[in-house]
Amino acid sequence: MSDVATRADAAEFRLSAHEPRSNFWWTVPIFAVVALWVTFEDGGRKGLFTVGLFIMILAVQYWFAERATATAEADRSVHLRIDGEGVEIAGVFDRKAPWEAIDKLSITSSRHGDYFGMRIDNPGAYGWRPTGLVALFGSASGRRWVNYEFDKLEGDDDELIAALRRYAPARLSEGL
Repeated sequence: MSDVATRADAAEFRLSAHEPRSNFWWTVPIFAVVALWVTFEDGGRKGLFTVGLFIMILAVQYWFAERATATAEADRSVHLRIDGEGVEIAGVFDRKAPWEAIDKLSITSSRHGDYFGMRIDNPGAYGWRPTGLVALFGSASGRRWVNYEFDKLEGDDDELIAALRRYAPARLSEGL
């Protein structure tokens, strides 16, 4: 059974409470290997320091993972909503971006995560809040790609693609 709420009028994606913990557990072996490598590379002179540093880093990372998990469990609001009128993304747009303004939709995967992209005319008109370098040097006017990392949401690529096919099949990039 899917965690994504699909009603007759919309597909809604909420924060996933499972993602932060899974991100923590795959990093433990990486930190362990680095700590062992530093210990053996140093000839064991700073082994206790390295192990202590390793434990401290893991404790801090575990605290962040638990905090993110608690936030996701407490926040059951819809973060991505796709319906017949357009796309609504909490924290990215102040208002729903209508299908008429969206030219193309894509889903891309990289080592940094899975992204839902929209090529949209004048995203600033819908209250777009750019982040990163775009916020520093870019503009919210004109046609541009807006990307949203959806790894942190419940559901997967297939459920997102199914929602996009249902509401905006003509706007999908090739291969979707």
